[in-house]
Amino acid sequence: MSTETSGPSNSIGNYKQALRNYKRAFWPVIIVYMIISLGVPVVADAFNLDGWWIRAGISLLNGLPIIVIFFLIWRMIGETDEYTRLKQLEAITLAAGIMFSFVAVWGFMEIHEAASSFPVFFLTPAFLGLYGIVYKLRGGSGCS
Repeated sequence: MSTETSGPSNSIGNYKQALRNYKRAFWPVIIVYMIISLGVPVVADAFNLDGWWIRAGISLLNGLPIIVIFFLIWRMIGETDEYTRLKQLEAITLAAGIMFSFVAVWGFMEIHEAASSFPVFFLTPAFLGLYGIVYKLRGGSGCS
């Protein structure tokens, strides 16, 4: 026999706890990302570290915190109630649709030499920004 209760108060508590867990893990990860992004190239230049393996290692090191952030979003969505999960997944799907539509159109413009090459690096922050904007516009509570 389960003693677990369900209902609005439990759902709100789950959402708030999931958001707290997300924020508690997000800020250290983003600080590490900033340190890696700003500090590692300076150290590499100061010690004249060059070569394909060094550049590839720095790139992978820069990408790891982004991978962790996507994992944290996935974990937060899994810890929330069904309604919040639906709102989050709708926002992710819509943001991904907007982003991939942009990428497809820009790619065709590049192929037909109507646009210059787009720096792929900006796609991740653009997607995450779109995700937040879409979530907020569709009635999400944001980062409160």
